[in-house]
Amino acid sequence: MAAEQPIRTYRYKAFLSYSHAADGNLAPRLQSALQRFAKPWYRLWAMRVFRDETGLGVTPELWPTIQRALGESEYFILLASPQAAGSKWVEQEVGYWLKERSTGNLLIIWTDGRINWPAGEADFDWNTTNSLPPQLKNAFKDEPLYLDLCWAKQDTDLSIRNPKFLEATARLTSVLLGLPLDRIIGEHVREFRRTRRWAISALTALTILTVAALSGAGVALQQRNLAKGQQKIAEKRRQEAVLQRGLVLCNTIHFAY
Repeated sequence: MAAEQPIRTYRYKAFLSYSHAADGNLAPRLQSALQRFAKPWYRLWAMRVFRDETGLGVTPELWPTIQRALGESEYFILLASPQAAGSKWVEQEVGYWLKERSTGNLLIIWTDGRINWPAGEADFDWNTTNSLPPQLKNAFKDEPLYLDLCWAKQDTDLSIRNPKFLEATARLTSVLLGLPLDRIIGEHVREFRRTRRWAISALTALTILTVAALSGAGVALQQRNLAKGQQKIAEKRRQEAVLQRGLVLCNTIHFAY
């Protein structure tokens, strides 16, 4: 019996490929949403998503570094737009993925332009499709599902506080994690409630500590003021005693004369 192959682990859950000109605003917000969606409070992120502006340091070997990131990513997410279709970097990234991996883990997010797969056909209609790089010609056996985020260009709130963006993030997360959509949303709600309870508990504990510290400081100040008052009383009594002795001495001298 053949030995079971070990399950491969990836450094990144997904690699974001996009045009900076077209989706320089959407890409970082999508990365943030994916990394925060259903995130336990004790973890930095729910999943790691590679994006060039956050994943690349200063390096003289840009393409080899991107290749390593592609090899360390489980999924490839293409933000499809006419600018991305004409981008040299996007073409290289898609070409590398198709060569080394498969379209099974290649996800398309439509952000602008046109994507058209006619019914009954075996490929996109490349006469009308202008949002996909040419490497994707005949790359898919069947029409792939893609997420429509064309509306995001006119929306000012691209965060998981926006119900529409939250739903899009949930759908994408469902595919990335291979879990049903309702379970993903339920997990997000549970983690949100856990985080809120933890935040309330932490705030309550901090409030108690602050009150205790202020109370301690108040008691200390009160005791210091009391000590100062006692010192003043003692000093006043000492001065009165000295004055009294002086009067006695004066009277003594007066009677002696």
